[in-house]
Amino acid sequence: MLLRRFAAAAASATVLGVLPGVPALAEPSDQDIDYLRAVTQMHLAEIEQARVGWYRATDPDIKELAGKLVTSHIRLNAAVGQQARRLRIQMPSEPTPEQQALIRQYESVPAEQFDQLFVTTQLAAHKQTRKLTDRQLRKGDDEDILDVAMLSVRHIKSHQKALEEVAE
Repeated sequence: MLLRRFAAAAASATVLGVLPGVPALAEPSDQDIDYLRAVTQMHLAEIEQARVGWYRATDPDIKELAGKLVTSHIRLNAAVGQQARRLRIQMPSEPTPEQQALIRQYESVPAEQFDQLFVTTQLAAHKQTRKLTDRQLRKGDDEDILDVAMLSVRHIKSHQKALEEVAE
């Protein structure tokens, strides 16, 4: 009898989305959802762009930096993905059409123009990611997502500094 009551209570709690002793997940804000989706696309773009950069760069410093960008953005995107899974938010699986166009441009630009194009566009992309992340830090609600945004800021600053150094 007691087992039936427990099973009925557990089934009811499951339907209602709560279980005894387990805190209910709050609905994520539109800001948090929009940030996770947009930054996912930015990371996916940065990963693919940096991979092309690693293959196409003629300057060894740019090639090395591109490899570091790949690794860093894979790690950052994993942290973003963890939050999306926790909140059960569907994430995009590819960069935006504009980001994909830049990848195609990277693949087709003459070799002697690649390094300059890569550095200038990566600086612009990181500036855009920083702007998006700063907005999340000002307007986001979810503490775990804010922690990921803070982690992103540290990486973005490091990337921007390294890009500026190779641009000199």
